[in-house]
Amino acid sequence: LIFIRGYPTPAWLNTVGSKYKVDPDFFARHLDYLIPTTSETFPSPALPSSLSHMVTLYVTTIGSRDRARRTFRQSEIDSIRISDKRKMAGYSRSLSAGSDFNAGNALVRYYSTLDESHFTIEQRITVNIHRRRNEQPEAQLHPVISYKHMHGLNPDTLTTGGVIDTDPSHRFKVPQTATLLHRRFGQTLLRKDMGRDILYALDKVFSLAISSECQFLDMMEKKLDRTLEKVNADEFDTLPDLKFLRQLLYRHIQQIQETIVGVENARSPLVGPKGKTVSPAKEAEADTEVNQTATTTLRDLDHSLRHAEALERRIQDTISVLMSSVSIAESRRGMEQQERIGKLTILAFIFVPLSFTSFFGMNFKEMKADIMSIWQWFTVSVPIVVFTQLALFVTAEQMKSSLRWLRGRRKAGPIAPGDKAK
Repeated sequence: LIFIRGYPTPAWLNTVGSKYKVDPDFFARHLDYLIPTTSETFPSPALPSSLSHMVTLYVTTIGSRDRARRTFRQSEIDSIRISDKRKMAGYSRSLSAGSDFNAGNALVRYYSTLDESHFTIEQRITVNIHRRRNEQPEAQLHPVISYKHMHGLNPDTLTTGGVIDTDPSHRFKVPQTATLLHRRFGQTLLRKDMGRDILYALDKVFSLAISSECQFLDMMEKKLDRTLEKVNADEFDTLPDLKFLRQLLYRHIQQIQETIVGVENARSPLVGPKGKTVSPAKEAEADTEVNQTATTTLRDLDHSLRHAEALERRIQDTISVLMSSVSIAESRRGMEQQERIGKLTILAFIFVPLSFTSFFGMNFKEMKADIMSIWQWFTVSVPIVVFTQLALFVTAEQMKSSLRWLRGRRKAGPIAPGDKAK
């Protein structure tokens, strides 16, 4: 097993590639950050048939900040996410140019801010399965495993307990879990069986990747529950969060599917000297733990995939219901506004003719000033104001209900003095 960690130099790639005859396409797929993000070449995605010697694993690290003194508004979270994309674009350009990076410096594939308390770092482990003529399987691992905020991972940036400290004068002791992956690797495995089955040899690597994915999905489920609690409070502010979580889950679903394809392709029959396939009898004699490694790994990956798909469907259903409720609310507001406009239109037919009441203030010859009283204005205005207010605030259904009640009272006759009105 050969571990190559972090930023590789051309000398590393040339040495490993020439000594073990590694397919250059393997390095090209692992170092895909060398392709500019603005490129219009549209490189073809990897087909399952071309991944028989490759397995790609994704390790997601969850980070938490000290709880903010206040809850961020959705606009602030959106602004932080836009800033993250801009910084990651600059980081990718630096990787492509090879500036400010030394051999072994760790890399970050994706960074996302979930809310004011949590963020995630995504890294990649690429496994190349290569068999020499003596048919001893070999693997090169390219994990991106150390952590430093927005600049890759570095075990020196972690304090005791895994707390990130921004003070450069401090020395830190506890690195990220995956940083120790290559140390004492395989001590709990049987060496004779490690050479027999590549998936058994890399069992700890798969366990790390799957465990990190399960931890990420559990966190996403809690974040989703908390987001759904705010749906009734402010529907419009919840939509951006739901869409962001759905995009993040869709990204992880694709990654899990890619890993499953790689594991299925790596389930090749046992091989012996000179490339001859081991007989079924000898294969049956292999250790039970070795034979079950691939099955267990695929079962765990399938569990993670179904969990992620269930969360995505839950978010999609919530978005659909939310959009429907928003549309219904908008329709109701439109109907209410249309009803008000209709009432105002009716009132206009009343007030426009009343503009002729200005004639009351004119000294026509036909009208004598000594017989016109100021109380006539109140006599005309008060009934009109009362009528218009009733027409504006009382709906047609309320008017019909009142009329039905009056008709019912008339049919019932007068109420006796000792009876109570119902």
